[in-house]
Amino acid sequence: MVSGRRGEQVVSLRGGEPAYRMLVEAMSEGAATLSRNGSVLYCNRRFAELIRRPAGKLVGMAAQSLVVDAERDRFETLLAEALKAEAKDEFNLRCPDGTLVPVYLSLSQFRGYKGQALGMVITDLSEQKRRQAEEIKQAEAMHRLLLEHEISAQEEERRRIARELHDEAGQLLTALLVGLRNLEDARKLADVKVQGHRLREITAQAIDEVGRIARGLHPTALERPRPGCCTEPIRCRVHKDPQDSCGSHTE
Repeated sequence: MVSGRRGEQVVSLRGGEPAYRMLVEAMSEGAATLSRNGSVLYCNRRFAELIRRPAGKLVGMAAQSLVVDAERDRFETLLAEALKAEAKDEFNLRCPDGTLVPVYLSLSQFRGYKGQALGMVITDLSEQKRRQAEEIKQAEAMHRLLLEHEISAQEEERRRIARELHDEAGQLLTALLVGLRNLEDARKLADVKVQGHRLREITAQAIDEVGRIARGLHPTALERPRPGCCTEPIRCRVHKDPQDSCGSHTE
């Protein structure tokens, strides 16, 4: 800013533009200047490397042609918004070999070119997307591993239940069946009473065994007794006299 007879004026120092170009060329992010309709007026080396095209061939190209077809309408909207205020969004740029490069574009009105141009900064998201994809892959692998462990545990639990039903409850029911056959063959009332008492004991053991297995599947601590429901074990009806089962009279 210098003062003169015409007042204060802004004077650009010679050599300032080359220094600015050197700074832009050294950026780790892509940078470009676009016209209002999206034509590339300038781009730095990093942007050219990012989309694998010579910088000289990019100048004059429509930036819209670098965006994948499905996102071009959204890019046009971003250009229009950038003429009013800073606009940002994610896009996929297409390289000549068809490779897609995920980028984050930030556009704003450029003070140069009498406000008729836009400055665009291009941030490569390839590494970020790769890490996200790897994290998702690891999470899916962990989920599959946990699912396999859960299925394995369920199968082992089923095998355990099957063994217990066969070894304990199955034997008790077999003994009960044999006892019933003996009861059919009994000729004396005393023998019938003895056999009946034995069958009641076997039935009680079977009920206890089935109850134990059931509690292993669903702990009783998680259950709430229903109103009016007798909470005393069913086996009491087997051990006690029928006339005094759970405190009630049975006809």
